[in-house]
Amino acid sequence: MIRLLTEAGLWRTILLVMIVACVSVFAFISLSQKPNVYYVLGITMTLLSGLHYKRSDIVFLHLISARTFVILLLEYIVLLLPLLIMLAVYGWWLSMLVLISFALVISLVPSESNPLSKIRNPLPQAVLGTSFEWKAGVRKFGYLLLLLVLIGLGASFFLFSVPLAIFLIGLIVYGFYEKSEHYALLIVFERRPSAFLWLKVTQVVLQFSVLIAPLVLAFVWMHSSLWYIVVIEWLIFLFVFNYTVLLKYAFYKSNPSDKVPPLFAALGLGSFFLPPLLLLIWILSIYFCRKSLSNLSIYIDDFD
Repeated sequence: MIRLLTEAGLWRTILLVMIVACVSVFAFISLSQKPNVYYVLGITMTLLSGLHYKRSDIVFLHLISARTFVILLLEYIVLLLPLLIMLAVYGWWLSMLVLISFALVISLVPSESNPLSKIRNPLPQAVLGTSFEWKAGVRKFGYLLLLLVLIGLGASFFLFSVPLAIFLIGLIVYGFYEKSEHYALLIVFERRPSAFLWLKVTQVVLQFSVLIAPLVLAFVWMHSSLWYIVVIEWLIFLFVFNYTVLLKYAFYKSNPSDKVPPLFAALGLGSFFLPPLLLLIWILSIYFCRKSLSNLSIYIDDFD
């Protein structure tokens, strides 16, 4: 855990602590009513599954210990401890047992032996041919995205199920643009910098909109008087994705291992929990747009 926080950096860790504190207060208040317990359990188990699926240190853990699942279980119990305490305060003992049992089960499933990784994934074929970020992301998280859409549709009669599903899907898509692609994937478009940026922005807008369209329609049908909730959420995500694309190419380097600056990336995610940050990332988007055009001109200026 300490190693992960060290890798995250100071600013990302501080923002993470702030987000966790806000979410914890909200969760504690929400757990006073029984229906909300199911939402909290669903969110927690989904996030824990995603965390386990994305872990890249399982092989290392196998090398240093013969009981990897014990290490994983202890880490997950520590992560879940605040929620377990909240559940105990309200006397939701069965929910505590379900959460602990889920942590135990998922700890016994090493991420590198995930059965889905051995199955040919046809989902990337549905992605636009030139959207390399989406192809890579869907290849890795396609089944999880599909599962979230299906769960959101199945539970759409609950008010917050669809907004929650859209939020989790948006977080996954946000991660598609964390790393730089190789220079060859820039010149293959044969576009000038402004046209290239426009293409990238329209791709993420179109594909995210298509992905969540069934959820939006289901919510509007089930809760027609509150249609604006998912529309506002959709617009915020489009705004943040636009910021993310500009941020990525403002600091672009032809090295697939390079990531966008953690502080600026954290601001994009933080805007969902701290709405005043939306104004800040709007200003930064203008700045990063100019910086992106200048930076990309180094690589694809020949296509002007």
